[in-house]
Amino acid sequence: MRGIYIFMVLVLISRLTAGQTTDQPSGTSQHPTTNQPTRPAPRVAPDGDGYTPPASVKPQPRPHPVETNPGRPPARAGAGSEGGWIAGAAAAGSLVSLGEWLHARNKPAAKLSREGPKMPDQFSMSGLNIAAFVRANWPVVFDCSLGEGGVLLVTVDTSGLPAFNYRIVRRGLRQQTIFRLPPYFPQRPTPGRFAIRAVGGGAGASTPVYMRLFGVGAGERAVGSVAIDQVTFGPNTIRPKNKEMASYGFHAHTLFDRVRAEFLRVALAQGQLVSQLDDHHDIDGVQPETASTFQWSGSGKKVSPGEHMLQVRAWESALNKANWVIAWSVQQVMVEE
Repeated sequence: MRGIYIFMVLVLISRLTAGQTTDQPSGTSQHPTTNQPTRPAPRVAPDGDGYTPPASVKPQPRPHPVETNPGRPPARAGAGSEGGWIAGAAAAGSLVSLGEWLHARNKPAAKLSREGPKMPDQFSMSGLNIAAFVRANWPVVFDCSLGEGGVLLVTVDTSGLPAFNYRIVRRGLRQQTIFRLPPYFPQRPTPGRFAIRAVGGGAGASTPVYMRLFGVGAGERAVGSVAIDQVTFGPNTIRPKNKEMASYGFHAHTLFDRVRAEFLRVALAQGQLVSQLDDHHDIDGVQPETASTFQWSGSGKKVSPGEHMLQVRAWESALNKANWVIAWSVQQVMVEE
């Protein structure tokens, strides 16, 4: 009897011990683990260009109302040596077709992944084309100032599908409009074209009117307001020969692994804001809810004296994301000799 009792006790102890073990996948360690923060591994863009995602920085949320400052138009263009680039800028954005550039043989997806939304080097804000990714039901944002009686006509197209048209009527000195691309567009990010024209509001009107862009973007992470905003550029005047520098900055609401700051020579010609790319800085990405500040010498090889505006292009190079945004400063900086 005593032997049976001892046997039953031993069986009970063995069962209790077995109940304290846990199931784990084969080949895993039974030692406790801790989650260690790690920097994401380097990635490769479709064209083979390698990059490393930006390092984490302290978030700086900046809740603020929609920006309403319409800025001031640049000075009117003078005669003489400026005439060439001004005439080219006034015509280039509206006349240059991106159809050939977007042809499949040119691998536009890889180019947009590496270089971001494509802008003309010379353009009028009253009429330009932008090559960029589009996707079904993506939100699109426009932040702009239209001249009195002006209407903004936006045409978005991608290969093999009917074009989508949207009309924005002037509501005030500066306005922000969000709309969505049609559901019949491709279900994944696909190269497309945004044709932008600001014209008089009369029936059949085609005469360009003044428009100033402050932000354009597409994609769920690029639109809420404009994912790059609070763009600053100053002071009013710098003299590079005296080693004077301009400061510029912006606030990002979204992580973009590619960012380029571009400095545009600007003038007012035939009632239009015209521009020419003079210089650029490449920036190693931005984290969400962060502010960045940099300096510009105004002394690049192509930089010419005159008023300059800051243009910031930011984008996600991963083809399954591909959100993008372009933002412009309210201020201009005069570069003097």
